[in-house]
Amino acid sequence: MLFRSLNAQAAPRLERAAAKSGALLALGYNRCFYPNVAEMRRRLRAGAIGQALHTEGNFCVDRYGRYRSDQWKGDPAKISAGSLADHMLYLTIETLGPIAEVHTLAQRNVSPNGLADVSAVLLKTLNNRSALLTAIGVTPDYYRFQVFGAKGWIELRDDTRFTFQPLDGAAESIDFPAIDAERAEVEGFADAVEGRAPFPVPPADAVHGVEVLEAMGRSAVEGRPRRVG
Repeated sequence: MLFRSLNAQAAPRLERAAAKSGALLALGYNRCFYPNVAEMRRRLRAGAIGQALHTEGNFCVDRYGRYRSDQWKGDPAKISAGSLADHMLYLTIETLGPIAEVHTLAQRNVSPNGLADVSAVLLKTLNNRSALLTAIGVTPDYYRFQVFGAKGWIELRDDTRFTFQPLDGAAESIDFPAIDAERAEVEGFADAVEGRAPFPVPPADAVHGVEVLEAMGRSAVEGRPRRVG
């Protein structure tokens, strides 16, 4: 069954209800199944970049101009500043851990519906790491996630490109074949239901992501950093 959590108050209740009933709670997040993401996980587990220090994520699309203000996707009360970068946010949480504080700068220049065209978010983690997110809703598609470490960095571009630059030595780039990410997501959910493999995004990370997204939106409105939770 599909449920949607719209705020940071509902998300923990949904997590508790799932745990109580024994149901699987999974985040509908197709990007975590891309092959370049899997390769990043493998390299990070192997210690390829050493201690992770900082991440940057860009999620940019030509999307906001097509939504009317009377549609929920065109309503700033429902689509808060920075929320377009949710995919990159979940990679940030997976890579660096829980987020403690966010500071969102948002502006609207050309969107006809009141949505923030551009949002830039500075994040600080509980373990004192930093991250940047950029969300643009009125520009050609551009997807990038990069993690910097003491021994090297890894960059993901689009769905297939993977680049690793060690501190010593030449960069390594891999172009993976494209996959049907939605099919992989459904199959991953089925595997988790049957106990064959855990779902890539733990429920705690999914709930925390909702809390961070809400804090990002409030930070943009208030014009100041905002604590998460």
